[in-house]
Amino acid sequence: MVRTYMERLIDLDYVAVKTTYTRSLILRAAFGVGVLMVVRIFVADYFKLGKEPVALMKTAPEKA
Repeated sequence: MVRTYMERLIDLDYVAVKTTYTRSLILRAAFGVGVLMVVRIFVADYFKLGKEPVALMKTAPEKA
């Protein structure tokens, strides 16, 4: 829909529209990779939760 608008109503040629789309596709791909990295970290942290041993606090000996 956007491509049709740019070509017909704004009267841009096909090459100019395609150049604009190429830049936006690269940007979308970069953000997609970032989102996938964050999801991977979230899932790894979710399944790791509760698996690590908790260090017990040692109380200091009481002085009389």
